[in-house]
Amino acid sequence: MSVRPLRGPVSGGPRRYRRREPERSALFAVLQEHLEIFFARTAAADGGSLPQFIQRELRAFLKCGILAHGFCRVSCANCRHELLVAYSCKGRGFCPSCCGKRMTRIAEHLIERVVPAVPVRQWVLTVPPRLRYRMAYDHAVCSDVLRLFARALRVSYLRRARERGLRDAQTGGITFIQRFGSALNLNVHFHTQMIDGVFVQVGDGSLQFQELSSPSQDDVRDVLEEITCRLQQVLRKHGLDEPDAVDPCAEQPPLLAACYAGAVMQRAAFGPREGKRPPRSP
Repeated sequence: MSVRPLRGPVSGGPRRYRRREPERSALFAVLQEHLEIFFARTAAADGGSLPQFIQRELRAFLKCGILAHGFCRVSCANCRHELLVAYSCKGRGFCPSCCGKRMTRIAEHLIERVVPAVPVRQWVLTVPPRLRYRMAYDHAVCSDVLRLFARALRVSYLRRARERGLRDAQTGGITFIQRFGSALNLNVHFHTQMIDGVFVQVGDGSLQFQELSSPSQDDVRDVLEEITCRLQQVLRKHGLDEPDAVDPCAEQPPLLAACYAGAVMQRAAFGPREGKRPPRSP
């Protein structure tokens, strides 16, 4: 488990997202060639086929942004110029194009209407592979881990504020849950954007921002120790403190659990390369 703080201002605005044609995407090419073969093999596996919501999202991605699968004709009332806009799949967890557009809209909303114009520091929490596997499908476990992470950060900021003589201070942050690593492996972890300071109430009742100094190595270690100590309570609450605890995901559907486990460990879940790491391009 690790915690990393990174400093950065909130300024400017989100970069414009330029949509890439799916035909030019390496991911699109791989799925176009191998997706139905993959579904056929999973259907023939001992654990049964993958859930329908996974199959629908992957198949919808192959139609995203392609005019042959539907489009809207947009016409200018003045110059009569026309533009064809292909339908998108609006996927929430897989399509890079649709996720990118949603990310841009959320960033714009946060910068313009939510996050004040003050310094912001990003904190990243990663957890061991065994806990990543459980957090990937158990929303309650994921929420409890996030809750104790947010609490540890808040305690750290308010403690450092008290050391400066700032009483009754308040701070806040926003967390984005990322479910994958740089190799597209299953790696559920948190990116929390914390206001890098505290707000205190002044004499006229208004709030005044007080910037705090950068966290020291001791401050980061204290946050990690707070999370580690309280994590034992979360594991005990969800029956994860025993090495031979029952895995509810492996019961229904077991094939999905095998895919989760393989993605966490970056190994093939089934097929002729079962248990082996994927080959890497030079």
